[in-house]
Amino acid sequence: LIDGIAAAIVQAHANLQPASVGWGGRDLPDEVFNRRWFLKEGTMPANPFGETDELVKMNPGALNPDLIHPAAGTDPEVSILSVRDAKRKPLALLANYSLHYVGGIGGSVISADYFGEFARIMPTRLGAPESFVALLSNGTSGDINNISFSKPRPPRQPFEQIRLVATKVADTAWFAERDIPEYLGDVKLGMVEREVALKMRVPTGEQISRSEEILKMAGEDEKKLPRLAKSYAERILKLAREGETMPIK
Repeated sequence: LIDGIAAAIVQAHANLQPASVGWGGRDLPDEVFNRRWFLKEGTMPANPFGETDELVKMNPGALNPDLIHPAAGTDPEVSILSVRDAKRKPLALLANYSLHYVGGIGGSVISADYFGEFARIMPTRLGAPESFVALLSNGTSGDINNISFSKPRPPRQPFEQIRLVATKVADTAWFAERDIPEYLGDVKLGMVEREVALKMRVPTGEQISRSEEILKMAGEDEKKLPRLAKSYAERILKLAREGETMPIK
């Protein structure tokens, strides 16, 4: 790995040349879905403590008759940064989409998922040379996945859904690249950071006591616990130690 990183730096330095950059974006709402849903009253499954007071359910199951609506929206934009050489030929393109991995690869294999497939497709979309570099980053997608729980989806072969999503993202990036109004050769690279304090979900005293009891259980008592009860208890005690707010950058 270290040798590979070093080789990449050497190669990048050797490839230095005058370039210009442009940026833009285009929405692709088809493949991003909020996976947290409000359910009909009285239908919320019990958590590992046997409680049913949760407000929303994550991954509630496709075509669940108890679905009401998603807990929030999504970020549908495919945003891009395009780099071209002095002759306006494509050098590189960085895209960003707020969708985590698609999956559906089958078996015990390692996959770059739709990110890797996007990188394979994009040079063809732009008619780019072999040296062209395409990258796709994972945007803000903590509550987002690729499953529309309110609509049926046909079964897929391994990697089929990955190819479908990657193709759509590549097509959308291509349209966004075409719409870039201008490329600039003299730009400064910078960043803006802001810290916000998020309110934490604070456990009740009863939940804390229950968690402490569960973590002490062993033998036959432990076998009677609901699945994930100990994991749930550990997380509750961790939340209790962290206070009412958490700084996030």
